[in-house]
Amino acid sequence: MTKPVISGEIQVAELIEAYPDALKILLEFNLPCIVCGEPVWGNLGELCQDHNLSPLDTEKLMHRLQSLSN
Repeated sequence: MTKPVISGEIQVAELIEAYPDALKILLEFNLPCIVCGEPVWGNLGELCQDHNLSPLDTEKLMHRLQSLSN
């Protein structure tokens, strides 16, 4: 099974399902990805915007997450 490409467009639930280690990275950036046991709805880019992650931190986050697919 081919894993999805990690980008700002990936759905948060899809990201966590395909890359379970992404959960830890998202939490390091103070991005809640699970609320009350349910995955956050929306895509990764929206999550970053909704939590006012700076463009620089968003770039760092994407780099860390993309390293999971290597």
